[in-house]
Formats: sequence, C-alpha cells, structure tokens
Amino acid sequence: MSKTISVLKRKNRYVAGVFTDLGLFSTSLPRESRESAISALKGKQMELINTPERLAVLDIVFRIDEGAEDVSVSEVKVDLSGLTEKQRLVYQALLEIPRGETITYGQLAERAGCPNGARFVGTCMANNRLGPIIPCHRVVASNGLGGYGPGLDKKRDLLQKEGVL
Repeated sequence: MSKTISVLKRKNRYVAGVFTDLGLFSTSLPRESRESAISALKGKQMELINTPERLAVLDIVFRIDEGAEDVSVSEVKVDLSGLTEKQRLVYQALLEIPRGETITYGQLAERAGCPNGARFVGTCMANNRLGPIIPCHRVVASNGLGGYGPGLDKKRDLLQKEGVL
C-alpha cells in the first residue's frame, strides 16, 4: 500500500500527515517549519498530495492543538494497519475518552480487554503514530501525568486547553 504525505500551514506552523488508501496513517503535531513536520513522519521521499479532504483532517490536528471545544474525530478514517488486534482495541477504547477527561493506563487496559495490561497500554501510547487524533495525551499514570513523546510540557498544555488541569 503506497503512502503519500500532505502538509497544512496555519499561522506559520505546519502539520503533516501520511495517508494511505485506508486513511490517515500518521500525523505530526504542529511544527515550526514544513521540513520538520515532514521529517517527523519520515516523509521526505513521499509524494505530496494535498486534497481538501486531507487538509480538513490536518486542520483537526491544529484545532485539537489549539484547544477547540467543538472538534470531532469520529469521521476521520484512520489506517491502523501493522498493528496487532490488542493494539487496535487499545486505540479504539481511547477514542471513546471524551475531551476534558483522562484515564489511567490501567483503566484503559481494562476497557480494552487487557486486564493487568497497563505497561502494554503505555507502550501503545509511546508508539502512537496518530496523536492527537488518537488522544494519548488523555492517558495518565495513577500517580501523575505519566509520559508523553513530545514532552510533558506539551501534554500539560493539551490537557489544560481541554480543561483537565
């Protein structure tokens, strides 16, 4: 399945997304340059295809990052190929956590049918290629924020914009 990339610029910031025929495969958070958004997805060699549908998906990433309250990801088609069934169950359970709420790694494991799977969920979150569409920033440790690939300051920022902190 071929992968292509799309890039959206807004207010001198850039979001990139890798797409397949099945939907959004991966996305970057907003970056300061077009090159860094593309590089974050290892997309330098991919064909650039910007369609209105793809740009609308990338706009959702910007809106989530800005803290918009009326954002819905329910219509975004995502490509979960290459993931195990357990990983898909974790991501699908996470999509049910509404804006402004958090869940612990252990609670998410339970919801996904993986009892005692908090570490597995943590690994899923660390490898989430679809953040913030799949909102791994909403998963916290039972004793604090836990981790976040882009950094805890970014996680705090997203949660504050959602009214959690």
